[in-house]
Amino acid sequence: MEIYEHHTEKRIETREHYTYLINILIGAYNAGKLPEIKDIIIEPEYGYVASIKYNSGEHRVLYGHDPGFNSGSAE
Repeated sequence: MEIYEHHTEKRIETREHYTYLINILIGAYNAGKLPEIKDIIIEPEYGYVASIKYNSGEHRVLYGHDPGFNSGSAE
C-alpha cells in the first residue's frame, strides 16, 4: 500500500476531502503559477500533509491550512 501520492506531472487532481488551502496550492500549481515547484506529494487519505520539492532541490512540508505561499500576492 502506497502511503503518499507522488505528482511529477503538471496536473494534480484536487479532492473534496483535502484541506481548502492544499486545494488552492494544487490549483495554483496546475495553473502554472508556481514554476519553481518540481514535485508535490500529498497524503491521500486526509489531504492534510503535503511535501513540496523545489527545482533548487530544497523541500518543504506543509501541514493543514498552510499553503506554503502568500496566496494574497500570488498571481
